[in-house]
Amino acid sequence: MADSVRFALNGDPPKAADCPAPGGSSRRTGGFPLRRLLLWGAGSHERLSVLRDLLQLQVHDLEVEVLTGIYSEETHLPQPLRISVSADIDMPERFDPDTPLSASKSYIDLKHAASTALPRDVHFTLIEAVAEHICDTLFISDPRVQRVEVQIVKLAIAERGESIGVTLVRHRR
Repeated sequence: MADSVRFALNGDPPKAADCPAPGGSSRRTGGFPLRRLLLWGAGSHERLSVLRDLLQLQVHDLEVEVLTGIYSEETHLPQPLRISVSADIDMPERFDPDTPLSASKSYIDLKHAASTALPRDVHFTLIEAVAEHICDTLFISDPRVQRVEVQIVKLAIAERGESIGVTLVRHRR
């Protein structure tokens, strides 16, 4: 955390005893869980954001064929991509043994967004546009999704097993 950002409790300006110790652990939180701490800008009393718990769902290393590419040798055939998706969603206060699936999100939704939800008849010039489509699909499908990270590796251009691709991160606006 940058030196210019301080933590505060209950919306009040921060006090030295309330600031986290180096390494992120809190010396004192006034009995409040860390997720209720507020970030404040240095020298101001403006609240920047509320720290909150999020559940991160992940699907990694899906291999999908997608029409993508800018070079002539890439534009006529689907290209093999390795896609990984992480989605941060709002979550309940806690997950008890009998918590229903509706309190979370199915991993199948992430897999669908990165595979069957991709249009087969659309050519994506850039793999960044493929990542955008995946993000849009997840944001539209569930208002609890707050952040999506999509990593795409172009498998056809690797020469010695290296990973060449992009990571796109979008936040709900």
